[in-house]
Amino acid sequence: MRAGGVKFDKSADWYQTLEDELMRFPRDKHDDQVDSMAYLGLMIDKMHEAERQMRLDEAEVDPIEEADELAREQHLAGVQRTMSQEKAVQM
Repeated sequence: MRAGGVKFDKSADWYQTLEDELMRFPRDKHDDQVDSMAYLGLMIDKMHEAERQMRLDEAEVDPIEEADELAREQHLAGVQRTMSQEKAVQM
């Protein structure tokens, strides 16, 4: 969202709630919409591998933002493990 690579209908009645939850993650107890977005991202990633934009100047990285990004990556890894476990159970 922060990179502007995902487009939303900002006039939709649900948009503000979604944006609030995404921007508070991982410091909020509510993450259902974050989970669903993570699953969607995993499915899209399986369909198409995108190039990851590299940061040009690591010195300008905010430590809180960096910690949030790490938490998001760890959460996504947990979602991936859960998906793998669910797939194994289904087999």
